[in-house]
Amino acid sequence: MRHFDSLLRTLLFTAALFVNLLTIPLTVNAQLKRVFTYQGTLLENNQLVNGSRQITFKIYNSAGATLWTSTQTLTLSNGIFSVPLGQDPAFPLSMDFHEMYYLGITPSGGNELTPKTEIDPAPYAILATHAVTADSLSTPGIKGVTSLNGRVGRITLMGGGNTAVVPNGDTILISSSGVGGTGMQGVQSTDGSIGIANPSGPVANLTLPNASIPLTKLSTFGAGSGNVITYNGSGLVYAPPPTATLALPFNVSDSSANLLFAITQRGTGRLMWLRNVDTSSSTQSTLIVDASSNGAGGAGAITARSTNSFGLIASGGSSSGGVFGVVTDGSSNTTFSAGAGITGFSNVGNGVAGISYDASHSGVDGSSTNGNGVRGTSTNGIAGSFTVTNSSNANPAIEGVTSGAGPGVFGSSGGGPGVKSTFNGVGAGTSLEVNNGAIKVTGGNQPAFIHTATPANIALNYTVITNALTDGDPSASLFVTPLQNPAMPIFCNFPIGVYYLVGAGKWVIFNEGGLGTFIPVSAQFNVLVIKH
Repeated sequence: MRHFDSLLRTLLFTAALFVNLLTIPLTVNAQLKRVFTYQGTLLENNQLVNGSRQITFKIYNSAGATLWTSTQTLTLSNGIFSVPLGQDPAFPLSMDFHEMYYLGITPSGGNELTPKTEIDPAPYAILATHAVTADSLSTPGIKGVTSLNGRVGRITLMGGGNTAVVPNGDTILISSSGVGGTGMQGVQSTDGSIGIANPSGPVANLTLPNASIPLTKLSTFGAGSGNVITYNGSGLVYAPPPTATLALPFNVSDSSANLLFAITQRGTGRLMWLRNVDTSSSTQSTLIVDASSNGAGGAGAITARSTNSFGLIASGGSSSGGVFGVVTDGSSNTTFSAGAGITGFSNVGNGVAGISYDASHSGVDGSSTNGNGVRGTSTNGIAGSFTVTNSSNANPAIEGVTSGAGPGVFGSSGGGPGVKSTFNGVGAGTSLEVNNGAIKVTGGNQPAFIHTATPANIALNYTVITNALTDGDPSASLFVTPLQNPAMPIFCNFPIGVYYLVGAGKWVIFNEGGLGTFIPVSAQFNVLVIKH
């Protein structure tokens, strides 16, 4: 059992502390040590302790809140120890000893002794530090002021600009005035239409930022209905809009980067209507947009910049197309091998949209001698989409017809399907129809391929298929038939089947004769893969 001798648990202060307190010169630089000494006797099992012990000291206020804590290792002789408190660590400045404090003591490995020790009045001499500081403030004009904005000692107040500092007894008057009068106290722009530099002065700079003044702020004095703001040679005035005239024939050429021709429609009508009423020639064009082969092609761009609008709408006659695009050299009808007659770009809608209300004609018709009649390219979306919206229409959404050796429809994709066909009708409709021709597969990952049995892929009565389209896909559908290859006189005349080896992640072709049967080396099989 560890405890302190209650007779010796008291606060003892050395005589030197009182001498120092009474003899320190009361000057501004004098600093009293905020430390007092505690002495006591420690017993363990009623025996005086000798040697090193760790003791924790805490100081509480009357509300029981901990104000200061220190754990120190002390050397005891015959149970007696003496320790300075407030030195390691120092008392916080908030502890000014203006109220009753209590000392708690906890020996190492034990509980805090009870009751706590009431600190006698002697340590409250620390409060005299405030009196020493007050006596040092003898400079006229700052009595009672211990600091200003965190600064202590001699402080000089000085006015800048038009600011004056006038002391009058124990009062200091600070005032400011504008140049030539009382001046402006500040400049504000609540709506942000005026730019202000140095708004608090003494000199504020005002500017008008671009597009900062809305139309509602402009004066309409002298304006009539339909008037515009125009320059009349001497200033800006309200006046009727100038009448635009265009002399025909109109032909202009410019080699600079200037905009050659611009028409703006502010109302709800059409921007421009071009009509060709000459019926004597079947080759006349209402509008020709020519992109020079020597330039960047910008002259041939027709762009719609609004959300729900079209760059170009053209309607043809009973047997002609609304829009016809051809790539030529500009001087003859020789068609280039590169370039596009019509190119449509769109961030949201359709780049090119074609509509036909005649059952014998196409909404979009493409014809090519060597290249692509119609080609669609997309970064993220669908390169080309064709939809039949009439549920009673039995015609296909897309039809590819070829008289040559090439495919009727060809699609290429780096990620999704090259060609996708979807039936959205009711019932068991046809999604894909192949008329009068074979389905041919090409490329590196062919869905139809020949599998050859080798010693490396034969195990028991089956041969393992290794293919990127089937590996790791137990939901794939495989159609397998034996292949009679004249160059390989091995023919499987026995029933075969396929199943998926879960552990290996592979499909196998097996002899349905069961165990004891085998797959001969060099046997070949036709394999067709359909992905789900």
